[in-house]
Amino acid sequence: MESAMKTMITIPVMYSETEVREILGRVPDDFCKESDEFWSYVENKFMQFASSMNDVYLLCEEHEIDPRAIKILDALRVAGSNIHPPRDRALVGEVRAWYLAARDSKLGEEFFEEANGDLNEAFHLLLDSSLADTAVCVTFFEPVCKLCFEKNFRVIRMSPFDPVDYINRHLVTQQISGQQ
Repeated sequence: MESAMKTMITIPVMYSETEVREILGRVPDDFCKESDEFWSYVENKFMQFASSMNDVYLLCEEHEIDPRAIKILDALRVAGSNIHPPRDRALVGEVRAWYLAARDSKLGEEFFEEANGDLNEAFHLLLDSSLADTAVCVTFFEPVCKLCFEKNFRVIRMSPFDPVDYINRHLVTQQISGQQ
C-alpha cells in the first residue's frame, strides 16, 4: 500500500553574524542587508500558514540560529508545533566541518558525503518516528546539508537565496583579492 503524500517545507538557515565571521574571517559589509532580506522573506511567506504546522525539524545548531529564526521557532512553539531536534546534534556540526574541509581537500569531500549520509539517515529515522502520513511540516536546516526525501514527499524550498551561495560569493572575492 502506497503511503499518503507529505509536504515538507525546507528552509536553509541563513548564517548568523558569528558563523559568517568564523567561516570568512570577517563580516562582509552587506551581511546585515542580506540577512534582513533573507529573514523578512521567510517571515512574510512562512508565517501566513505557520499555525498549521504540527512538526518542525531542526537540522541546524540551535545555539547559532539568528534571532529572527528564533522568533519564528517561538511562534511555532506557541502555536503548538512539536519541535524535533536530531537525536545526535553533533551530526550537523560534523557535516558543516567536513563541508568546509572539502574546500581544500578531496579527502574532506569524501568525509562530507559520509557525514551527510549519516545525517540523512538520522533525519529519516526521526521523520518515521514522528510524522503523520498526510502531514505538512517544516525543516530548518544547515544550508550545506544535502537533504534527501522519499517519493512520498512534496518538497518546497523556502528562501530568497541560498546562504551557501552568499558564503561562496565572499570566499571567491577573498581568493581573487588575495585575502585568504
